[in-house]
Amino acid sequence: MIGAGPSGIAEALAFARRGAKVALLESAAHVGGHLAEFMEPVFGNPNGWEWAKAMRRELEAARVDVRLNAEAIGRFEEHFFVACDERGLLRTRADRVIVATGAYDQNELFADSDRAGVYSARAFSKLVALYGVLPARNVLIAGSGDFAVSLALSLPELGARVAGVVEKGGALRAAPALAERLRSTGTPVFLRHRVTAAVGWNRVKSARVAAVDEGEGEITTRCDAIIVDAPRQPSWEIASQAGADVGFVSERGVFQTRCDPGGATSQPWLFVAGEAAGDEVRLG
Repeated sequence: MIGAGPSGIAEALAFARRGAKVALLESAAHVGGHLAEFMEPVFGNPNGWEWAKAMRRELEAARVDVRLNAEAIGRFEEHFFVACDERGLLRTRADRVIVATGAYDQNELFADSDRAGVYSARAFSKLVALYGVLPARNVLIAGSGDFAVSLALSLPELGARVAGVVEKGGALRAAPALAERLRSTGTPVFLRHRVTAAVGWNRVKSARVAAVDEGEGEITTRCDAIIVDAPRQPSWEIASQAGADVGFVSERGVFQTRCDPGGATSQPWLFVAGEAAGDEVRLG
């Protein structure tokens, strides 16, 4: 297994419980992937970090060989995969390799979207949940997936103001339970709207928001951060280097490892799972 996010953990546990010998490589210092940074309840746990600790205990109980801080480099001759950790190079060979390396955050396209003070939702969550850093006190959230709505619910408890949640579609994209909780807070929600510009000389001072439908006016909202929750780009590099086919998915605007519904790739021994396969981890 390459990647110890929620999908990698689930696959590792499933194979280990069926008697397979499983090695799980993870480039971070903890298991759980980005879900470890989720600040709302996760699968019956108080938050993502507590869920990740529970998963680590389950992996240990199932005798999964977990290697943290181990960056997978690629496949070489005779089906050897090479990873690098603090002890040096690790060479391993397996009958089946499952790549669950997640997806990359992407920015939305708007004027001055590279201005200081523009964050991805998962990066902002990481700063708050793992490092105890609150980078802004008055935020506008662009997008309404689970991470975005989790921030909209959690940040007011930490002393930050949420100026609003901007969603290009006609409904919130978060899990129904999260969406319902957000609606009950009275946080401004701008459906069928989008951020058109970040405003500020050296960092974000405000944001311009306009309706998706042309003809309606533009408003300016004061904020010191814009948190973006945009569709993510699946990680495909390791699978491609190992020989799997990669293609462009036009309806999502991303490149992705080609696979069937079970994650099988063009290489019979190589599979992809989770966000790397184009799936989305949902919390409800």
